[in-house]
Amino acid sequence: MKITTRLLIAFLMVSVAPLGLIGYAALQGMQNLSALAIAESSMALNELGEDIIRQRTACRTVRSAGDRQNLPPTCTGRSSAPE
Repeated sequence: MKITTRLLIAFLMVSVAPLGLIGYAALQGMQNLSALAIAESSMALNELGEDIIRQRTACRTVRSAGDRQNLPPTCTGRSSAPE
C-alpha cells in the first residue's frame, strides 16, 4: 500500500470518525428531548382539561342550586361551547 493511501485512510479515520460519534450523540439527545417535551405537554394538557371540567361542574352546581348571584367569575363569561 502506498504512503499516500495510508495517509488518506488515516486522515479520514481521524476526521470522520469523531464527527460520526458527535452526530450520533446529538441525534440521541434530540430524541430524548422530544420524548420529554411530548410527555410534559401531555401532562399539562391533562391537568388543564381536569381544571376546566372542575370549573364547569362547579358552575353547573351553583346554577342548579338557583344561586345565580353568587356565581364565581369563571362562570359568568360567555363561551361558544355548550355547558
